[in-house]
Amino acid sequence: MTLTETKPDMTLAVNVALTGSIDSNGTLTFSNVNYTQGTTIPASTSVVDANGDIDLTQMKKTHGYSDDTTITFNLSGTITDSNGNNVAFSYPEPASSAITISNGGNDSGFSAQFGGNVCILIVNDLDKDAKHHDYALNIYADYGQGISQPIDPAIINR
Repeated sequence: MTLTETKPDMTLAVNVALTGSIDSNGTLTFSNVNYTQGTTIPASTSVVDANGDIDLTQMKKTHGYSDDTTITFNLSGTITDSNGNNVAFSYPEPASSAITISNGGNDSGFSAQFGGNVCILIVNDLDKDAKHHDYALNIYADYGQGISQPIDPAIINR
């Protein structure tokens, strides 16, 4: 019997800071969405660009980690209504509806869950298909019946 070594996933934190407003018709518009790369394990640079595109080929490959990458999207910022009042927002529930992944073929290599609250989304990317995937983070504003609006960067797998 052969014992298989289990290696931890590589990890990437993406900070998503947004500014948005809801007009008197209930339309949510983002005036600014800022993406910054947080901590990566193993330490890597240039994985996340200013548009939110994630290039996993920039993650340093080491023997101590699996090919899987756990990506944590930390949501923050401000959304206001037409009267200037702050509106609560988060990722929508369930976590699987908080991110839409498309393009590049089979998208079954991704799964999502919340990390303690609905402003922390954890996505596991099996990162084995060497394809470019489009992804949209869906933002939910607690206004009227609720408003959902996507923001839309890309993931490039190894």
